[in-house]
Amino acid sequence: MNIKLGNLPNILESMSNLLQKEMPIKISYKLSKLNKKLVEEYQQFEESRKLLINKYALKDSEDNIVTQDNIVQFNQDNLVLFNDEFEELLNIEFEIDFECIKIDDLGDINISPIDLMILEDFIVE
Repeated sequence: MNIKLGNLPNILESMSNLLQKEMPIKISYKLSKLNKKLVEEYQQFEESRKLLINKYALKDSEDNIVTQDNIVQFNQDNLVLFNDEFEELLNIEFEIDFECIKIDDLGDINISPIDLMILEDFIVE
């Protein structure tokens, strides 16, 4: 199964919501392993994002990144370059080996429609 890096934050949030529910141990184990793989991929994504920020952000005389109201500042040319490369990063797909879980195997847990929609690649009818 292929997942775009740009989808990871939402997937991880929905996965976190799901992992807080009581469910059969076998399903809990499978989802925990999946979550671990997703978190590792997200950490690599974050490292790449920080490298892009460091490459293109405005810096002060001491080479520190300039922020205003906790927002990284860019000059106009570098903002365009950053956005182009960041868009490329968001569109990178990675493959993850995971056997989908049947919705019936989750038992009687309640899951929001939004979380179910976000996790639809991992849960089948």
